[in-house]
Order: sequence, then structure tokens, then C-alpha cells
Amino acid sequence: VGAYRRSVLLVQVRLLVAEEAARRLNIPVNTGEIEAQYRAAQAQAGGPEQFAERLATQPVSVDLYRDIVRADVINAQIGYQEGKIRRPSQSQLRAAYAQFLQSATTANLTLIRVPDAATARRVLGQVRSDPAAFAAIGAQFSENRQPPQPQDLPLSGLPADLVERLERTERNTVIDYRLANGDAQTFYVIRFGGIRRPTFAEARPQLEAEARQQAQAAGE
Repeated sequence: VGAYRRSVLLVQVRLLVAEEAARRLNIPVNTGEIEAQYRAAQAQAGGPEQFAERLATQPVSVDLYRDIVRADVINAQIGYQEGKIRRPSQSQLRAAYAQFLQSATTANLTLIRVPDAATARRVLGQVRSDPAAFAAIGAQFSENRQPPQPQDLPLSGLPADLVERLERTERNTVIDYRLANGDAQTFYVIRFGGIRRPTFAEARPQLEAEARQQAQAAGE
């Protein structure tokens, strides 16, 4: 409670200062941009409920977070007008998006690690003939006997030969894969859930937010 009270005080003072500065400089508050940033934060968390759950781990409420966003947007507007900071152009955002994709593109993989190639072939045949048995079979090879869980792994961190193969593989396909590291080899049976590449429209709020940080600092 004490931490939350301090957060409220800090945010409210920061917001009052920003709003007073905007009033004196005749800078209108862009409520549409505030709402867009707030909705983007909700979407990034997986939805309003997940967003509230994430905030619950910090001394920040949903309403207080909206005030944080409001102060950020106002300070950025002041920074653009008074701090001589240029808004990013469409071409600059596109260039940032190309770099963003390198880390944001993910492959959805559920991995079963098996001891050897023969086992990989056997397990592959089993799960292809009975796809519903994938979890149960995977649990047999897990140290804690728990079914393997799907993971969204950055494409840039996967082996090049696996990425090339996934690019040619349909979603919801089960494949076997041998990872070679010098003389060492590791064998997997993988359920491939597809490759996820955020669109420019999806990534734009985050890209603009990153570009706005300089303006916010200047506005403060």
C-alpha cells in the first residue's frame, strides 16, 4: 500500500506539471494518441484481463497506468514542439520495422527430445498416426513426466537449417530434427505451430513508442 501511494503521488505530480506546461505552451492534448497507446499496451499483454494481472505485480493500477501514458504523450508533444525533436517519418518507421522483425518473428514449436535417431523415427511415426497422443508420448521423455508445452521461439535464434525447413513446412505438422554441434548430436520430434511475423500495423504502436522516448525526455 505504501509503494502504491508513492506511485500515485509521483504520477499525479508528473501529470500535473505536464498538463500545466502544455496549457502554457498552447499544446492540445492528443487524447486519441493516449487511447491508442493504452490499447496497444493491453494488446501486447494479451488483453485487458492479462494486462490488469500484469500490473497487479507492480504498485500500479489500471487507472494509474492510463495517467502514466497521458503524461508520456503530453511530454512527447512538448518535446516535439519545444525540444526540436522530429517525429519519425513513414520511411524511418518502415526501416525500424525491418529491424524489429529480426527479433519479433517467432516459430511456435513443441519439442520432444529423444535419445537417438531410431527413437525419433519411432516417435514420429506414432504421433503422425495418432496426433492426439503427442502430449502423452512427450511426457514419457520429460524429466518431470510433464507434457511438453508449445513455445514461441525467436526465429533468429534457431539453427539455419531448421529455419529453412520450417519455412517450407505447413502449420500443425510434426517433424523430426537432428541438431548437430560438432561431434555431439541431439534428436527432437517437433510439432510446428507456424511462424508468426507481426504486421507493420501491429508493430507500429511499439515502434512509435520507442521513437517517442527521445521526445518525452526532451519534453520533461
